[in-house]
Amino acid sequence: MAAKRIAKSAVDWVAFAERVPENQKHLFQAFRTKSEAYVSKVYSYPEEPPKINWALYKSKIAVAGLVDTFEKQYTTLNIPFPKEAVTPEIEAQEKQQELERQQFTTASESRISQYKIELENWETMLPLENMTMEEYGQAFPDRQWNREKPTWYPHDEFAVTPESDAARVQAAAAAQQQQ
Repeated sequence: MAAKRIAKSAVDWVAFAERVPENQKHLFQAFRTKSEAYVSKVYSYPEEPPKINWALYKSKIAVAGLVDTFEKQYTTLNIPFPKEAVTPEIEAQEKQQELERQQFTTASESRISQYKIELENWETMLPLENMTMEEYGQAFPDRQWNREKPTWYPHDEFAVTPESDAARVQAAAAAQQQQ
């Protein structure tokens, strides 16, 4: 009986081992050894419990009806194997994870295609150290230097003009005064 139950839930150790990272192989081996020890312990027991010799007990016990009561209770005792009710939840989670994996894969493939296009542009572009200012402006129009609107250090969106740079300095000074 126990062997039949275990046979239904046997582990495919080869497939399991393929998924274990190298740095956790020793933990996997310890887990496998412990699991196989438990399985061998279960297999060491007979499928059916040993039969009780009720006649022997009736001859040795003087109280009348006691052995008959125990025998009746023992034969009517039925311990059912617990019903498995978690599988539907696990399968629902598995479907959800599969859907999320597919979405992630699709998004990753689109990012990869964009990165490949960007990489191709970088590979075909003239090296930055060999570019003139005009070539740099054509390659990076958003970063092109504009003579009419010079930027100030640190060359971000807050320091586009001297006026905005002064506003940034005033905001920083006000923040220091509040501290």
